[in-house]
Amino acid sequence: MQRFAVSRTPVREAIRRLVADKLVELIPHQSARVRPILFEGVRDYFESLRIVQKAVFVLSAVRIEPAQIEAAKATQAALEDASARRDIAAIADLNTDFHMAIAVGAGNTNLAEIYQRQMIEGTRLSALTLRRYLVSDWDGEMAKLITDHHDI
Repeated sequence: MQRFAVSRTPVREAIRRLVADKLVELIPHQSARVRPILFEGVRDYFESLRIVQKAVFVLSAVRIEPAQIEAAKATQAALEDASARRDIAAIADLNTDFHMAIAVGAGNTNLAEIYQRQMIEGTRLSALTLRRYLVSDWDGEMAKLITDHHDI
């Protein structure tokens, strides 16, 4: 509250949203904390992502409009620029935006909402690995991401 000079209400609402997105957990009579990533949950995440993503891609292949494709291409170009700058935060946001452009193209709002939750969780997981690639194989990992997006 002090850092951003706001009252309790916006902070409380932000925490409620983070709890709803399963990024934060409330500890009764104490505080809130970032929800830990548990090893067991990683397998479940990837299994469900595979199913949801396939549905998004199949429906988008049939329903996506040319303007939505152009929006996804513009987002991809911005992602490539962010990759060249090694801007991890921008890459994470733009990757989600790219995938959500495809999800919106599927023409199913329920599926898009489920996919968005999957992308949020995926951002948490990828944040753990992208920092490692800054010093190991950044160019290789970004080339793979860019190629995957072009294939989509």
